[in-house]
Amino acid sequence: MLRYLVVKDAARGVAMSYFDSIGVLLMPLLRASLQRWQQQRLRLRLRQQQQYAGVAAIVGAADEGAGTRGGSAKSATCSSEGVVRGDKMWSVQAEAGVMVTLAKLVRWDVAHLSDGRSRSGGMPNPFGVDSLLLAMISFLASGCNSSSLPSLLPLATPAPTAAQQGGDCLVGVGGGEWALAAAVVRRGLGEMADLCGGEALPAIAALSEEMVAFMKRPGSANRMLTGVGSPNGQPVLSATVKLLAVSVFNIVCHCSPAALMAAVPQRTLAAMARLVREVEKRMRRLGGAAANPTVAFDVQQSSGLLSLAVMVLTSDEALRVACVPGWLWGTPRPRGSDDQVDCELQQLSNLTGPDYATTCPIVRVHSTMAASLAGKTWRTDREACWPMVMALARKHLQTQKAFSVGSKVRWWSESFVRRGGGGEGGGEAVWHWPPRSLRLCNNPGCGNFGGASEEELDLKKCRCRAVRYCGPACQKEHWHAGHKAVCM
Repeated sequence: MLRYLVVKDAARGVAMSYFDSIGVLLMPLLRASLQRWQQQRLRLRLRQQQQYAGVAAIVGAADEGAGTRGGSAKSATCSSEGVVRGDKMWSVQAEAGVMVTLAKLVRWDVAHLSDGRSRSGGMPNPFGVDSLLLAMISFLASGCNSSSLPSLLPLATPAPTAAQQGGDCLVGVGGGEWALAAAVVRRGLGEMADLCGGEALPAIAALSEEMVAFMKRPGSANRMLTGVGSPNGQPVLSATVKLLAVSVFNIVCHCSPAALMAAVPQRTLAAMARLVREVEKRMRRLGGAAANPTVAFDVQQSSGLLSLAVMVLTSDEALRVACVPGWLWGTPRPRGSDDQVDCELQQLSNLTGPDYATTCPIVRVHSTMAASLAGKTWRTDREACWPMVMALARKHLQTQKAFSVGSKVRWWSESFVRRGGGGEGGGEAVWHWPPRSLRLCNNPGCGNFGGASEEELDLKKCRCRAVRYCGPACQKEHWHAGHKAVCM
């Protein structure tokens, strides 16, 4: 349906109604589908165990009658994997192909935004509650919410092994197949979240820049600050800014380092800072926080969410180095004092690519947990003190309940990074961007929405085997747009 609306360039209202409907239905449908697949796998494993038990009993009886030691056949049968086969693997792209199409559509619209026009040819209104691009970004970013795709991971947990069940070898029958299938499903869910977040972050940056340009038009921002138009009765402008800030925070918590580094979150944070500062400027012209309490509260919340996003990135060593080096610092406070977080929005808004280097801390945490930084200065000690800064970020995020209960790392690291001793998640820590298991044309400017799904396009791999294209035109366009520099 979505691809049909795109091809036909359907009315905005029809598309918005589609997003409202699919946004409510998609996750319950995915959960029900995954639960059915899980039950099928469990029934398959039970039949395998029953078959092995029957074979072991027959062979054992024959061995006993022949005077041989019973149980040897049973041990032999338990060493191989399933007899009953033919079950179908659950595929996140087959079940949630709408999200792949939506990621491609958002990427396409952002490419048009860079030309200063909407896909329909007119100047876009990025603030309106009927803004199609804003609705698509929100829908895409919602795939990274803890109640969305990440909540499906427990349904793809490997079954218990024989060792975990007291050594009964029949418990382990089919366990290897189940573990492999569960790992494939978990990988697919993680890569779908990567795709959603990896495409949403650049789109949020582009939309934020478009919003700032829109607000500088005479009278436009004043109308949005005072007008009430969001579903919960808030002014459209502040509600939109807060929604984007929440999306950024969720994405940096739930996506892999490969996806985040490719999406350049520092560009998005800088663009969001410029947007928040522009809203503050307009609010002061309309009487300040006293005259606009709702707007002031949303601005404060947005600034706080950007600060938390910086902390989340700092808490991951790979992301700290690649995305936010030196952005966070701590100042000790007396014991018993409340924590205070300051975000230098002006400094953040002035950062530019490609390195986004800063000359002072962007976020400063005043806390008793920063005692290890006493006597240290950001200018001379930030490189030597990065382990203490990382520990400070993790402790503060724990107090803010930004991590899972009992966790000291980002949700993605908790769910996918290999644990010591080869625990659950082993082998899942090596991730790539673009995602390898999801099929879509990797040319950002691709406008080919033919077929019922992206999988139905005749996609061919590049010689580097890392990206796919729907045709020579897309391959050539992407080659000249930058793939030439990374193709191996």
